[in-house]
Amino acid sequence: MKEAVQCARDLLALCNFDDDAFSAGELRTIIARAEASDVSVKRPEWIRLPRPREKCPYSGLTRSVMNELISPNKANGYQAPVRSVSLRKRHAIRGVRLIHLTSLMSYLENQKP
Repeated sequence: MKEAVQCARDLLALCNFDDDAFSAGELRTIIARAEASDVSVKRPEWIRLPRPREKCPYSGLTRSVMNELISPNKANGYQAPVRSVSLRKRHAIRGVRLIHLTSLMSYLENQKP
């Protein structure tokens, strides 16, 4: 859906509206509808940490910043502000760390600008 919105915006920017089938107002309506339907897409409840050198698609945060938010450390008073869980089989060395997306987004919304 995001590609459709970007494509419509690009089309709106490139069009001269002399002889085109769509007017500028019609294209703006299409963009607004695409953006509104994009908001209605359900977000997952739990997300994984982004891969190294990548950013989270929901928050835009890097892996290292997200690690600081989910782990108790001196900077956050040894109380992690964002909820997370580690799923690991018994006696396994590795597991997967899941972050509660609602917890992350509410933490970000409560930060002062």
